[in-house]
Formats: sequence, structure tokens, C-alpha cells
Amino acid sequence: MAMRFTGLVEIEFKRDSRDGKFKVLDMNPRVWGWHTLCGRAGVDFPYLTWLLVRGEPVPETHGTGD
Repeated sequence: MAMRFTGLVEIEFKRDSRDGKFKVLDMNPRVWGWHTLCGRAGVDFPYLTWLLVRGEPVPETHGTGD
């Protein structure tokens, strides 16, 4: 089934111990709280994602590690 969605999405899944398959628990088509960790490390994750979606080169990026 196609959703025709583009953009950031948080997908939560878990392995089902009964059959060993991964099952989707939740899908949120928005920026979630964890992306702010990148900013604190000096990486602008939303901007890098924007570049990726536009088909532009995405520079190699490293966090500060502080």
C-alpha cells in the first residue's frame, strides 16, 4: 500500500517473539523530540534531510561529541 508521503517520519517497530517478524507500532509524520540531540552536537538534521529530499549533495557531517 503506497501512502505517497515525503518528509520526516518516526516509525516505531518491535520484533514479535511469536513469529520473529517486525511489527509496526506507530508512525508519526512529523519531527520528533530526538532530532534536537543532533542540534546540540552541531548537526542540523532537518537541513540535511531537506537537502536529501531536494536531490542536492549532502555533506559528510560529524557531531562535536561534547
